[in-house]
Amino acid sequence: MKKVLIFLREDAIAPKGGPSGYVYNLMKGLNENSIEFSLLPPTNNKSLKSRYDRLPLFIKSLYRICARYRDFKRLSVPTYGVTKEYLSQFDAIHFHSVFSLYKNIELLRNYKGKVILTSHCPKPPHRELVEDMYSNFERKIYGKKHLSVYEKIVEISFNRADYIIFPCEEAEEPYINGWDKYAEIKKKNEYKYCYLPTGVDSCLEKIQYTRNEIRDKYNIPSEAFLISYVGRHNEVKGYDDLRKIAKYFSINDNVYFLIAGEENPLKRPALPFWIEVGWTKDPYSLEAASDLFILPNKETYFDLVLLEVLSLGIKVLISDTGGNKFFKKYKSDIYYFSNINDAVEKIKKLKKDDCRGNNMKNRQLYLENFTSEKFAKNYINILNKILSL
Repeated sequence: MKKVLIFLREDAIAPKGGPSGYVYNLMKGLNENSIEFSLLPPTNNKSLKSRYDRLPLFIKSLYRICARYRDFKRLSVPTYGVTKEYLSQFDAIHFHSVFSLYKNIELLRNYKGKVILTSHCPKPPHRELVEDMYSNFERKIYGKKHLSVYEKIVEISFNRADYIIFPCEEAEEPYINGWDKYAEIKKKNEYKYCYLPTGVDSCLEKIQYTRNEIRDKYNIPSEAFLISYVGRHNEVKGYDDLRKIAKYFSINDNVYFLIAGEENPLKRPALPFWIEVGWTKDPYSLEAASDLFILPNKETYFDLVLLEVLSLGIKVLISDTGGNKFFKKYKSDIYYFSNINDAVEKIKKLKKDDCRGNNMKNRQLYLENFTSEKFAKNYINILNKILSL
């Protein structure tokens, strides 16, 4: 039996975005007996995280700055508990971060198995880290130097991987547009590329509150046209554009925005029909209570939240960029916008057309293409091909 190591800690797997959510949904769909899958053993960091969560915001900021500098200094230090002997037992190792691969690159010297890489970043990883994760202070102090080092790490990791998995070719758009070296790297490594659309576990069964209960809780009129958004409050996710879109409406338009996610670094607009819920374990009830979900990403990889909303059967309005474009080939109630004015006009039209309630066309699209079972089956097919080469 072939053995594959998914290079993530067991305790990091959770139903959220990024690598953790990707692997969570993958493992939910796996029932394969011809390949034995392993995760890295868990760490005992729950108590540390709990203490961190209780710290004041200012102290958290200092902690993050120190941690970022420490991590930069330890880029070549292998992952704790991982050795050459440990890795040698696996026929393939699937990394979900270019930086994880790089940290262990010396341990992979003379490794006889296959090294697989999935990036997950909505823009070149070195740019995402510095532009979206660093504070303004960090970027001013050492951002330029770190960006240069990180770019080299990303290049080394892409070249070291034996196979590179993207969800679709459209997801590469931010890499092509935002990294001069990417076209050259891909041309040299084109034979390595595989494409695997992601899938998710159905969210319909996870809804905890009804449409009316959510509207009552947040004082949203039952007849209001409700738009929901769940995600990070930053520019790459399009949160700033979403704020601009909302300002084209007034309270008399009876359009409400229900927003979930940590309110940082960008803050809410001062609008009476804009409601911030904050981070929540139950985004599904919010999404299911809405008439339209909006995904305004400026650069897009392959957003798991879009698949989750499709599984709920909600109509969606998404930016015409990156991995979002992949869905154009399907017949669905997925609407695209190219700029802020276009988004406003699309919202007004959908409201006028009385776009309300669940939409089974999008639910059917999910069931036919993006369940965790279909995701896992396609993943197994790719692995079988890789392991047989």
